[in-house]
Amino acid sequence: MSSRKQANLLNERISLVCLVFLWISPVVFATNYGADLVKDDNERLFLRDVESHILETERWLHEQAGQDGTDGELFERSRRDPHDLLMQFGFTHMMSDRMANAVRVLKNVSSTYSERTLSELSGPAKRELCSAAGVDYTVSDCPSTSIYRTHNGACNNPLNVNWGKAFTPFVRQLPAAYADALDNPRLAKSGEALPPPRLVCLGTIKDAEKDHDNSADHWTLLSMHFGQFLDHDVDHSALENVNCTCEITPKCLPIMIPSNDSFFTAHCFKFQRSVAVPDEDCNTSPRQQLNQITSFLDLSQVYGNSETQGKSLRDLSKGKGLLLSIDDPNSDVGHELLPNDEEHKDCIIASPQLKCGRTGDARAAEQPGLASLHTVLLRQHNRIAEKLSILNPGWNDEKLYQEARAVCIAMWQHIVYNEYLPPLLGSKNMAKHGLQVHPTSYLFGYDPHVNPSISNVFATAAFRMGHSQIPTTLLKLDRDYAEIEHVKLDETFFNATHLVTSPGHSGMDAFLRGMIVQKLLTIDLLLTAPITKHLFADPEDGQGLDLAALNIQRGRDHSIADYNAWRKYCKLPEAGSFDDLLDVMSEATVSVFRKTYESVNDIDLFPALIGETPERGQLVGATLACLIGEQFHRLKFGDRFWYENGLGEQAFKKAQLLEIRKVTMARVLCDTTNDVPTIQPYVFRVADTGTPPENAIKSFYTYSRENHFPGDAGDMPGFFNGRVSCQGDDNIPELNLEPWTEGYVDVTEDDGLDVPFGG
Repeated sequence: MSSRKQANLLNERISLVCLVFLWISPVVFATNYGADLVKDDNERLFLRDVESHILETERWLHEQAGQDGTDGELFERSRRDPHDLLMQFGFTHMMSDRMANAVRVLKNVSSTYSERTLSELSGPAKRELCSAAGVDYTVSDCPSTSIYRTHNGACNNPLNVNWGKAFTPFVRQLPAAYADALDNPRLAKSGEALPPPRLVCLGTIKDAEKDHDNSADHWTLLSMHFGQFLDHDVDHSALENVNCTCEITPKCLPIMIPSNDSFFTAHCFKFQRSVAVPDEDCNTSPRQQLNQITSFLDLSQVYGNSETQGKSLRDLSKGKGLLLSIDDPNSDVGHELLPNDEEHKDCIIASPQLKCGRTGDARAAEQPGLASLHTVLLRQHNRIAEKLSILNPGWNDEKLYQEARAVCIAMWQHIVYNEYLPPLLGSKNMAKHGLQVHPTSYLFGYDPHVNPSISNVFATAAFRMGHSQIPTTLLKLDRDYAEIEHVKLDETFFNATHLVTSPGHSGMDAFLRGMIVQKLLTIDLLLTAPITKHLFADPEDGQGLDLAALNIQRGRDHSIADYNAWRKYCKLPEAGSFDDLLDVMSEATVSVFRKTYESVNDIDLFPALIGETPERGQLVGATLACLIGEQFHRLKFGDRFWYENGLGEQAFKKAQLLEIRKVTMARVLCDTTNDVPTIQPYVFRVADTGTPPENAIKSFYTYSRENHFPGDAGDMPGFFNGRVSCQGDDNIPELNLEPWTEGYVDVTEDDGLDVPFGG
């Protein structure tokens, strides 16, 4: 027997053992988890007393609601006020409010019985106490079958059924850096207060009134829009739903504006703190924050984060597994639009028939680029579901929906790792973190001990790097890629009028064409005025909010450690002085940090991350590459439903996986737009013009299978990215859904899926 055959046989045996384990373990571990009972009689009596006190506290808090000043009043709307739009963007689910109330109850209990007494309770007792207060992160039962993902992310991991689930705390890779080890924001090394966030911005970040010349060579603005859409798939913290003023309270942490500010005249930016929740062990100190959505790359921004929400987004009337949609009222032909969100009170509507769209995420209408990508993925799901219904007329609505959802999620994961991440991180970091996709093989690298949950630092600082890539205007192009207009970003916030299809403007298609032509801005300390001065302003050129200042304050709210601590975490030398930062920053950047902060140990993480000089062949600096790479490693190897995973009943057939690997973002745009006749095969990269060199590869699908890219200098030698027809061009292959036909005979090992890899 050949060595290859022996290796294949060994892998099949390993697969069989692991598969049996994955089938039985969800039931075993979920059952054991629920049977973890409190057995100590004294502890049981104590718990009864505490639970009685919890009920008394809940009654008292209910009576006091709205009577303790600004901090206790529910947020009242003021249409189109910047702070109100910020609350719309930071939508807080009622589940988050319930958890926040539970923390207040538990803190009251702690003050009565002492932290020490409660900390000495056993794990089961603590969980029971948490449950009595209204918080239960645990899952007692998992579905009997694990072919499809749950909408809330539960039961993905058979050993830790709650990892990655919606409404669980962010994970911390470094301890919280609260000044009092409880919940007060970090202080400077000297013990004094850190400089106010707006003052930090004035000292370190330059405003750009128009798009600056610092464009990232070769890459398109689609990367920025795609990054925001991706971020909304994996993290969303909850904000306290209260009216804040310029007074610091337990729920409010206002950003004070210097009296000599050159632009803002208000005294402060109102700032609601993120909801405080117990950690997974039911400790309320130090303060911890909540992720309201699933951590997995599961298109939850399209499908929702609970079974109830998921069902509300479906069109159950046709029996084809479709998502709800509406026809474009301004077009006789064309693809469907997102259904109207009738509860969105801050949307500028295009007409009574066309409002901001309703999706699986409340932030979809924030700007037209984001809304366009939501629409694209809605159309993609419905397109696939329709085709599956033709191939499998015996499948019911649920089967068609779940299969189409699984295909779309797999395509999404493939595009994220095969197209979006490589230019961001560079080929060196892609290899370092095991992020490269394989051209032919299954992945046998799933690890149930890898926690895929989103880290606090990723959500609060690292993946906000895209804010530095936001342009001043959004480009709209016609079908021949001629300019229609530049739309000012600050007039598009929660504004549905820009997606209207009209003669000469072509609505969403015009924005999508603009995304794949407009150049991506570099990640640096130069941010555009629509987000540093006019964020959510009404009128659009008025005083809005400063997004950079909000990011810095959110980092302090979540007590993210200082930049130097994260350098050390990422194996960079710990800086003893500002000059030691010159290994990853320019002299000009180090100079502005030296003038703004008293100590090198005081620097807030967000401005430092975007201040790092991008390393050769990538769009980010060293610390950002570390934090982003590590998170995407965990999202890949900690996801049992990862599209390349060859173990378990959820695994795709070999032929199905080969088809999914054909998918590119260019193909998705071709299939879901009304009028994009030509497109470049790699839409994250600007289109090449002229005559292609001899023997150049013109298919991104082919090139990405044969090359680790980008090159050391960020280039793609041997690839020509010229525009080709969307219809019938082999350079942008189409997905063949025949392998999803009931009874389809799968391909054999000799057909190309026979070499296992482990990342």
